[in-house]
Amino acid sequence: QSTWGFDLADMELVPDLLLPAIFTFVPRPQFVLLRYVNRRFKQTCYEHEDLWPEFEMRATNLLLTSGSAADTVLAVRSLAEKPFFRACSFHCENMMDLVANVVPSTTRTLKIASSPTFTDNGLTTIFQRCNQIQRVELIDCRLLTIKSLAMLVCSQGMRIRAMVLRRCHNIASSALTSLISQMRCLEVFAVEDLKGDDDSLIKNVVLSSGPSLSVLECSVHDNDALQSIAANCCSLTNLTIHIRSNRRLTSENLQAVLLTNSAIETLHLDGGGSTVTDETLISIGLACPMLLHFEVSFSHSVSVDGFIELAHKCLLLRSIVFKGCPCVGSGHVGYFRMLCPSVSIRRDID
Repeated sequence: QSTWGFDLADMELVPDLLLPAIFTFVPRPQFVLLRYVNRRFKQTCYEHEDLWPEFEMRATNLLLTSGSAADTVLAVRSLAEKPFFRACSFHCENMMDLVANVVPSTTRTLKIASSPTFTDNGLTTIFQRCNQIQRVELIDCRLLTIKSLAMLVCSQGMRIRAMVLRRCHNIASSALTSLISQMRCLEVFAVEDLKGDDDSLIKNVVLSSGPSLSVLECSVHDNDALQSIAANCCSLTNLTIHIRSNRRLTSENLQAVLLTNSAIETLHLDGGGSTVTDETLISIGLACPMLLHFEVSFSHSVSVDGFIELAHKCLLLRSIVFKGCPCVGSGHVGYFRMLCPSVSIRRDID
C-alpha cells in the first residue's frame, strides 16, 4: 500500500501519456525519489525534462525536521545524476557548506536565500563544481563578500544572464562595479542594499549590458543615473527604481527613461518622497501604453487623482499597489474602484 492509500499496482493501468501530468502534483522533495519506484517511473522522469524546471530545497526543514543531514545530501546527490537538471535553490540557516559540496554540476540557476551563516567558502565550492551557471540570486547572505563573485565572473562572466543581489551588506558596490564589464550579456540585473551603494554601479551596468537588459532594479541618487538608463536601455519590460536622494529628480529625466522603454509592463518607484507626483503618474501614462502593473512606495505627493489619470491613460493596466502614501486613504481607494473597476488597487501594509 502506498502513502496515498491505494495499491501502486493500480498505476500500471494509467496510460503513459498521463504519468507526466500526474507527476506534476507530487511535492518536490518526494519527486526526486519517484525514479526508484520502478523502471516505468524512472523512464518517465528521464524522458520529460519539463518536469524539472526548478527544484527548491528548503534546507532548514529537510535538515532539522523531516530528516537527517545524510538524507538531505543523498537526495541532492541523486539530482546530480540528472543530465537535464538546471536549477537549484536553497533557503537555509545552517549546514550550508555541507549541501554546497553536492550541488549538481549541471546547475544553471542558483538561488541562495536567508543564509546568514553562509560564507565565501561555500559559494566558491559551488562555483568550482558548476561551470554552466547563468543565473545567480543571493538574498540575505550577510557574510558573503566580492571574493566568491569575482571568481564566478572571471571564469564564467560572458555566460551569466541574470544577477540578483539583495541585502548582501558585505558586497561593496564599488567592487562589483569593477566586475560588471565582464558581464556583457545580462538580461536581468537587480541590486538592493549593497555596501556603499552609489550610481556608478548602475551606470556601468547599463553601459555594458543596456541593450540586452529586460529586467532592471537599482538605486538612483541623481539625474545622471536616469539619463544613463535612458541613453543605454531600450528593451526594459520590468523596471524598479529605488530613489535614494532627497534632491528632486526631474520628471523629464524619468519620462526619458520610459519613452525609450515604452514596452515596460511592470514599474515600481520606491522611496519617491516629494519626487513622484501626480504629474509623474500622468507622464507615465503617456509614455507606457503597455503598462500592466504599477507600484509606488513612500511618496508624499501622490493622490488618488494621479492613480485615476494613470488608469485612464494605460488601458491595459491591471493593478496598482501603493505603500506609505499619506494622501491616499481608504475612502480614496473606494472612489478609485468606483471609477476604474477594471483595475485592482490595494495598499501594501508589509
